[in-house]
Amino acid sequence: MTTTVYQIMYSDKVVGTFDPAFIKYDCRHKPEPQKREIAHMLRFYDEGAWRQLGSEYFGLVSPKFSMKAGIKGKNFIGWVDANPGYDVYFVNPFPQLCYWHFNVWTNGEFWHHNLCDMANKIFVRAGLSIRVEGLPRNTAS
Repeated sequence: MTTTVYQIMYSDKVVGTFDPAFIKYDCRHKPEPQKREIAHMLRFYDEGAWRQLGSEYFGLVSPKFSMKAGIKGKNFIGWVDANPGYDVYFVNPFPQLCYWHFNVWTNGEFWHHNLCDMANKIFVRAGLSIRVEGLPRNTAS
């Protein structure tokens, strides 16, 4: 399996945090700080450079990925490649949260009031029948 991961570079300050296992996705020409990293994710997908790589999996990570996730890029890519067949791969540097909150949505709601209401509205607008309240409990696995 082939996995290619890009790492966002939105300012000169984050250039030094680049992980050599990742490909630089340089956004310094259009940083859009008010939109945070979502602007870069949307642009990355719309530009479609990931299509030309021939990778089975692709990703886009924060410039703080290794610090936040507690894992080096080559180890993350190796883990994805060794565990094929999933749609999405997550690294959870806070495994205790599944014991503190029912799932990622209730955790998010704890820190960001009205997150679940906003998510439900977005799902409706996207034509999805997902309701945050109906999603299952997250476990340690």
